[in-house]
Amino acid sequence: MDQDPPQARAQSHRRIALNYLLIIGYCCLVYGVGFFGYPQLLGDQVGIYVTLSIPFSIGILGQLLLDPHRTRRVRDVLIPLLYVMLAVALALLLVQVETLICIAMAVPFFAVLTPAAVLLTRVAQAALHRRFRVSTLYSLTILVPLAPLFATPLISLPAEIVSVREEVLIAAPAETIWRHTVEIPRISDKERLWTISHNLMRAPMAFDARVKGTMRQLRWTKGVRFKEEITEHYPNQRLAWRFVFHDKDSLRGFDLHVDPDSNTLKLLDGWYELSSGPDGTTRLVLESRYRLSTPVNWALKPWGQLFLGDFQRSVLHVIKARAEAGAG
Repeated sequence: MDQDPPQARAQSHRRIALNYLLIIGYCCLVYGVGFFGYPQLLGDQVGIYVTLSIPFSIGILGQLLLDPHRTRRVRDVLIPLLYVMLAVALALLLVQVETLICIAMAVPFFAVLTPAAVLLTRVAQAALHRRFRVSTLYSLTILVPLAPLFATPLISLPAEIVSVREEVLIAAPAETIWRHTVEIPRISDKERLWTISHNLMRAPMAFDARVKGTMRQLRWTKGVRFKEEITEHYPNQRLAWRFVFHDKDSLRGFDLHVDPDSNTLKLLDGWYELSSGPDGTTRLVLESRYRLSTPVNWALKPWGQLFLGDFQRSVLHVIKARAEAGAG
């Protein structure tokens, strides 16, 4: 006997809810295995590989669960997956396992890889449905997260040195600017420049900088501490340094999965340069260099430009305001 419509609808709703729970559970499983099981095998690359494998795996599983017979439109699969990913991201933020920085950096990968996985799975469904059971494709949801373990030894990662440069014209003499550059007393909230990375993404901000001997000691918000070993010191002209990360635990203030002193990402050095500008102004340049070594350097460099660029613009903004006030 056929079920009456209310019973059929209830069964359909339960099936949909179960599918969503399976996808959410799968997300959490792959995430947990990746970040807690892979680090010893993948080292610093674990964050990159997990970020690449999760969206592709979700796309495969989502298509198989939500549209096993290819009777729905692609968007009818992608929209529910979007809700699932938003729910998982929100949960990770609430339990402080992730930060807005990592979530934002992962969004472009999900935006590209998840739809690609859905489309490829639909192609596979069409090609295999006459010879294999649909359930055969479920094996891909196991194989894809394991791919990094097999791919890592085979991939040669490019190491690229990237520079980020910002400059500002200051209506003050070089001597005045130099005093506000070498050492930077505590920066108050009202002095800060509004930036995307600091105000929206909650990245740590510069707090102060002090010089002791040949070391420039910096403190940022969120407990971040590091040093700059001075390598060049030409008063009123140039101050150069190499980064020294003496307190590794404090670097967690950047992000739980972003380490600026790792094989994947390493801040190398930087410098201030002062030179004459137009109309009696002084040009102050702040430039930093870092090494990036991942399979997707091209996709991560814009984030380096954003975060380092925002930091450098913020510091130059403070120096400019203080120097011009002191010269007035």
